Amino acid sequence: SYSRFAKLYKQWLKKLHPSMRQHFTAGQTLLVDFCGKTMPIYDVNSDKVRNVQIFVGVLGASSLITVIAVDTQQTHDWLKCFTATFERIGGVPKEIITDNLKAAVIKTGRNGTVFNKTFEQFADYHDFAILNTRPRTPQDKGLAEVSVQIVQRSILVKLRDRKFFSLDELQKALDAEVNKINIGITKRFPESRWDRFQRFEKEELQCLPQQPYPFLKWVFQQTVSEFYQFTVEGNIYSVPYTLIGKKLDIGITDNEVKFFHDNELIYTHQKLKGYGEACILEEHMPANHRLYNTLSPASIKQWAK
Repeated sequence: SYSRFAKLYKQWLKKLHPSMRQHFTAGQTLLVDFCGKTMPIYDVNSDKVRNVQIFVGVLGASSLITVIAVDTQQTHDWLKCFTATFERIGGVPKEIITDNLKAAVIKTGRNGTVFNKTFEQFADYHDFAILNTRPRTPQDKGLAEVSVQIVQRSILVKLRDRKFFSLDELQKALDAEVNKINIGITKRFPESRWDRFQRFEKEELQCLPQQPYPFLKWVFQQTVSEFYQFTVEGNIYSVPYTLIGKKLDIGITDNEVKFFHDNELIYTHQKLKGYGEACILEEHMPANHRLYNTLSPASIKQWAK
């Protein structure tokens, strides 16, 4: 009977574990996650379809939602999501809470967490802290999980019958729908997410860097060989011979190749545009190599005399 059900239900309620409600400071926290659902992108010239990932970010204090479409969950697309999110909110939060996907966390255990080096460099450049959730504990970023549900049920379902032929086209549709959610009000929340963001959170965000994040690619922990040279994208670059045996990190931008040791910049080469070219500097050579480099038949005869 219903009365029996109600009695058993009340007994069960007493056994529930307490849940802690999270409270966030304005400008402090951005919680992020990828949707479990993907969106199809159709190729104009063929029948091929590729499924793209949907990234969701939500500010802790105002609950303002941003949604970004990218091809994969790999590191380069992961960083694109944050760059686009920071542009949309007009600033940088002090911390990011993420789960343990490989683009953010290499491994976590009793000895601590090892973050993805590229993501660490990105965080250092923008001056925010990375906080990862406990494994298999999605409630650590409950606001992000709720926002993912909102996006999937209110946006992806609405767009599921539309055909998109590029990421830009899909992104414009996502932005339009997210904007409706952010400016919407309900009986429970009479002030919209956008109004809350404008009222007390926007001014608390850190400023965006003057220059956008420059690095297209990172190569980490490369040992300097006895030749004190590295091949980067088919071209050869030298580093000081005194670093032989040391491990360097290589940052690649549109126009430069930068070498770092223990997070300190060692040298910057202008990026060679061809293939198989070499940039070997005399200042990076030991004295005997520099001497050999200057030898010619005429100089040897002069020295012999």
